[in-house]
Amino acid sequence: MTETKKRGWKYWVKLSFWVLAGVGTVVLLVSAIRTKDGKACSGVQINISGNSGNFFLDKKEINNILTAEGARELTGKHTTEFNLEQMENVLKKNIWVKNAELFFDNNQVLQVKVEEREPVARVFTINGNSFYVDDSGDRLPLSENFSARVPVITSFPTDAKLLNKADSFFLQQLKGLAQYILKDPFWMAQIEQIDITADRQLEMIPKLGDHVIRFGDADDAERKFHQLSLFYQQVSNRFGWNKYSIIDVQYNNQVVATKKGFAGTAKLDSAQIKTLVKQMMENNRQTMNDTSLAVALSKPSVTNPVLTSTNENAMPAVIKPVSQTNSKPSELSPEPGKPRNTSVNVKPNLTKDQNPAPSKSKPNEKPKPKAVMPKKS
Repeated sequence: MTETKKRGWKYWVKLSFWVLAGVGTVVLLVSAIRTKDGKACSGVQINISGNSGNFFLDKKEINNILTAEGARELTGKHTTEFNLEQMENVLKKNIWVKNAELFFDNNQVLQVKVEEREPVARVFTINGNSFYVDDSGDRLPLSENFSARVPVITSFPTDAKLLNKADSFFLQQLKGLAQYILKDPFWMAQIEQIDITADRQLEMIPKLGDHVIRFGDADDAERKFHQLSLFYQQVSNRFGWNKYSIIDVQYNNQVVATKKGFAGTAKLDSAQIKTLVKQMMENNRQTMNDTSLAVALSKPSVTNPVLTSTNENAMPAVIKPVSQTNSKPSELSPEPGKPRNTSVNVKPNLTKDQNPAPSKSKPNEKPKPKAVMPKKS
């Protein structure tokens, strides 16, 4: 019985201790919260974040939104008087604000964290109006503070504030294409403008090279840019950047290049390219070995394929042949598109006076003396 009383006494002591400890903890927390809430705001710190670091909103504009253009003062105001959630919603109403977060730190400084929308393309409509497209596909107005360095897209088909399903989907495709270009420094530097045709196909205007890039639709951008990159590396770097008026990359595993001033198109696959390369090399070899040419002729024109491939699995090309000619056309020039015959047999055209028949008499032959008959006396 005595042992039971001792155990009961210890139990109540332990229980009382833990109850008092819990109550004390709660009292301290409430006291700390009241002390913090009872202090005044000591300042405002605004931080704006964005992927590009090019901000269309500045701290002054954010502060004007929070203070209602200076109508109310934040510093010195009791912290309990701030409705932080309402202030966040006010900031989010700005079209350039993607997200906003407000809180007080331990020094009673109001921390304002603003995430800005990220423009990825600037779009011009067929009527000349302009807007930005962000990484979510939403349209953004132009800013007086800053102009973003992003891909430029022209001739968007509508100015409507509310896009229909087709236009909305098309704008999302353009956004994806612009994001791909933004990630690659070379294409960002090379592609100056993306124009939308009447049938919603894309044509690109490069900064380097006097040609138009026919891109087709906005899908499969990685493959098309890869084909264009191969063309630039294997063709333009060898034959120049201004020899072609159109470079078409919209077809799978093909590049169609139209030479300036050439009406037709030549489509070559890998096997045809190799055959033409062999023919070209053989013609060049024959030309170099031909020493029987006795008259000055114009440099012969040889139809060369502009893209060569030594890999069986290499990308086929659809190209225009490059014609190398002198400034003065030769009378021996063949029909367009046909290689020139470099084997020329030159025969002299001589008159009879210039090439007289040889004499039948033998040289140095003395004439025989004639017989003389004696006179009769």
